[in-house]
Amino acid sequence: MRKWISAIAALCLLSAGITTSASVSDAEATTTWPIELEGIRATSIVGFDNGNFTAVACDTSYPTAPSAIYLSNDGQKKSTLAGSSSTATDCGNDGTQAFSDGTVYGTKRPSLGYTELASWKNGRQLWSTATTSSTTCNIYSSSYDGKMFPHSMSEGPDGNVYMVLTPGVIPSTCDDRLFAVNKNTGAVLIDQAIGKEPSAGGITEPKVYTYDDKLVVVNRTGMLREFSYAGVEDTVAQYQFPIPSGQRIDHIRANDEGTVFVMTRGGSAYATLLYHKANSDVGIIPDTFAFPNIQQLYLTGDGSVVGVSPNNRRIDRFDLSNDTVSSSNLANTTSYMYGSTIGYVEDENGNAIVLWSYSDSTGVNKAISVDLIDAGTGTPTNLLFETSDGTGAYPNLYTFATFIDRSIAGGNLYMPICRGSSTDCFSSSTAPDMWVYKAELTGFGTPLKNDYDRNGYESDKLNYVALGDSFSSGEGNDPFLYGTDVPSVDECHRSKDAYPELLEKDSSLNLNLTAFASCSGAVTSNITGSGQWNEPRQINTVVDGTDLVTLTIGGNDIGFTEYATACVIGPCDEYSTIYDTTMASIDLLDTELEDVYSAILDKLPPSGGLYVMDYPMIVPMDVESTELPNPLCMEMYTGSIIGGTAENPLYNRWGNARGAQDVISSLNAKIDQAVSNIALTDSRIHFVDISSKFEGKDICSTSPSFFVNKLPPATFHPNSSAHEVFKTTVSEEIGE
Repeated sequence: MRKWISAIAALCLLSAGITTSASVSDAEATTTWPIELEGIRATSIVGFDNGNFTAVACDTSYPTAPSAIYLSNDGQKKSTLAGSSSTATDCGNDGTQAFSDGTVYGTKRPSLGYTELASWKNGRQLWSTATTSSTTCNIYSSSYDGKMFPHSMSEGPDGNVYMVLTPGVIPSTCDDRLFAVNKNTGAVLIDQAIGKEPSAGGITEPKVYTYDDKLVVVNRTGMLREFSYAGVEDTVAQYQFPIPSGQRIDHIRANDEGTVFVMTRGGSAYATLLYHKANSDVGIIPDTFAFPNIQQLYLTGDGSVVGVSPNNRRIDRFDLSNDTVSSSNLANTTSYMYGSTIGYVEDENGNAIVLWSYSDSTGVNKAISVDLIDAGTGTPTNLLFETSDGTGAYPNLYTFATFIDRSIAGGNLYMPICRGSSTDCFSSSTAPDMWVYKAELTGFGTPLKNDYDRNGYESDKLNYVALGDSFSSGEGNDPFLYGTDVPSVDECHRSKDAYPELLEKDSSLNLNLTAFASCSGAVTSNITGSGQWNEPRQINTVVDGTDLVTLTIGGNDIGFTEYATACVIGPCDEYSTIYDTTMASIDLLDTELEDVYSAILDKLPPSGGLYVMDYPMIVPMDVESTELPNPLCMEMYTGSIIGGTAENPLYNRWGNARGAQDVISSLNAKIDQAVSNIALTDSRIHFVDISSKFEGKDICSTSPSFFVNKLPPATFHPNSSAHEVFKTTVSEEIGE
């Protein structure tokens, strides 16, 4: 007899007042979770195959709450997507989705007038776009009729995003719309009216399913329609599910073969299951499930469905091959008899995970139970979370993990749990006690998609992390990525035109940018010591599974910003105090650089690589004092006064340029030497010569310069063309 769960994490709950129990001898405590999510009401967990996951906030209750937190598989915060009450994501009604490349999509409300679809990857926002251009449906009203909400986001075979938009209130003056956007840019591909719904029809939301050759849309009233990926409808394929009188649609599911299942219920009637196969075969199975008021419908490993009843801990399995139903009941391991929120997922072998939530007779949630059911025996292994007492600091317990197939990542099950009253967890203006629990699953296979693509997260790509300062973050190349240009809060100034983003976009390199941590103003201590701008230290983003790291660091340690400023407003040549101070700082940089390199290498695998870049030469090389001034860079022409009279001073002509050349060359030599010292014993570190690529493209160049000549902090930083050179140079080094 096969036991598919050989180890499951019984979670370390210490001071939380929550107890954990497991019913079988092969369950053992192996982790120290849970971890607290500060300031975010996480109502959705989206996990990736490397074990990292994103906790997404799906409400607008907190005016300062982040909208998403991206965490590593050891619970370390990797990045935060900051938001507010007007920009928080909506996760309900299938309004959040994650696809096979790790991109997360969700809706935002930039104002009360309309909604936007936004895209994130690894904690950073990539783009956002309004979900409708309709004037009528873009106007806010007290009934929310003007808001168009996305449902059932699905990934097409082209990787683009397909969904159905519906008005906030049904019936409405606005049409439902078939909507699609380009996954990379957010550009709208399809925005097509597909008709108004005369009534609410059911309590579920419309669904869109993507297949190799078509889109299948099912609305609230049971109308099935097929469209091409150009948005053209095949009207012959229309099918109206015959909804029984007095009932309404409660759930819609579809399998990979194109069979669509619709479950209806209402009044005292038992639930009815209807299905429509891709070859147009139909079935109507009345009184299928015995508990009409509490049923949920989920896909099974064999392409059929199960109905789950939490109050009775009952599972009804439908056999599509012969239209029959078999039922089983699981033992209740809690004293609470009132079931509510549930989730269910199977793997390819038919093993199942069932999530139950229980309340007492007053409706207060008291227990959360997870069953792991063996396909061969039907025997559940139980892991139970329940409050220790009804009057303690955490009297209640709520979970939002209904889509538990999304919450399984890297062999772990992650569950967001809120400790507190319903007011605390659902409508309070203060942040709740929100925790994520981790259960390690051994023997559970790949979770089947419940209307959710689970092809794997960049499994064939090298996981890449970008660390460093403004020369890596893209300073000067605004607009910056969402959340990194918030005055006095986060001014890391990460740009979509920076070379880390360009490296990921280069398909020949096969890189997955798991963390873009480079931050304007960073010094060596921000890599390994403490973070900046309310972000953790950068090395925290180098987690297990990281293959490759790029780095620029050292410029801010020697005060290069102050030095460059001195060059603009006064002398910075070899006769100036700032020159002497800066050169002395370079002399002391050896240990700091080598310590940073070693700390990063300690976190990389034997096959990993650390690519350390020097700094580009900002000024012309070998300029002579006899050369005429250049109006493009007059600040580099005038140096210190080295003679003459008060009326006719003699300046060290082009002295500032030569001084800047000395500083940059000395800094680059120090970086090169530090890399060489480490490379004597560790071949994973690589020096990348950037400086030589910038000859003839300095700030004095008459050909297009590679630098942004803006006010601080962007002064003398690489422009977008320069970041293309960074990308090309690094990619060549990686390829060697």
